[in-house]
Amino acid sequence: MIFINLQNIEDLILIDPKARSMLSGLTHIVDQWLLSQRIPALRSLCKQSKIDLLNNISSEHLENLEEYFGDSISLDKIDYHLIKEFDIPLENIEALNLDKTFTAAEGFSSFAVTRNAGKLYVSFWR
Repeated sequence: MIFINLQNIEDLILIDPKARSMLSGLTHIVDQWLLSQRIPALRSLCKQSKIDLLNNISSEHLENLEEYFGDSISLDKIDYHLIKEFDIPLENIEALNLDKTFTAAEGFSSFAVTRNAGKLYVSFWR
């Protein structure tokens, strides 16, 4: 299994022209990265392009890359959001698996809970 993250996306995908060509629809992000490589004043654009590419790779792109590399691929996406919010209907709250729902909020240290008109609103923030 190949793990693609912020540290190796450049080596595995961006430097390799054949791998880059498999990312149809993301050429604008690849072009930003290429521009940042050619113009030293745009080095900060390099990291932002890698983050954007990592977060925008779809399942179709993954299938193409898995075929190219001949191995399964796992993406380690970056969650740079400060707030996560969940709206939970109260009518069947017992049937919901809240543990599974709230594992998406792992790494958020604070939370608030409010209730209004048959819904439970839970907000997590860093």
